[in-house]
Amino acid sequence: MNEVTVIVCLEGDKPTPFEDNATGPCAECGVALQWRPNVPEPSIKLCMDCAHREMDEAEERGDEVVAAQLPEQREELDKICGPGAFDIAMKIVERMRVERKLGGK
Repeated sequence: MNEVTVIVCLEGDKPTPFEDNATGPCAECGVALQWRPNVPEPSIKLCMDCAHREMDEAEERGDEVVAAQLPEQREELDKICGPGAFDIAMKIVERMRVERKLGGK
């Protein structure tokens, strides 16, 4: 089993409380992205749409999909945006994935 670190990133034009984000293109579609500079390297950076599609395809193949977070990310976002901000962000991302699946995109 090969493990691949995939980082789901915020699109480059979206507002963020962080001023030191790294930037670059989505590995699948090329859209501009931003991510925290402390993410594991090497890694594949994907936009949310491409990440959701990849996760759906992996599940259809029967591959194990494991979502994880870095403790630093949780602490950093909660410190800047308030307690529970990271959990809220993760719920929004999962809701977007479910809506995408239901909408057949």
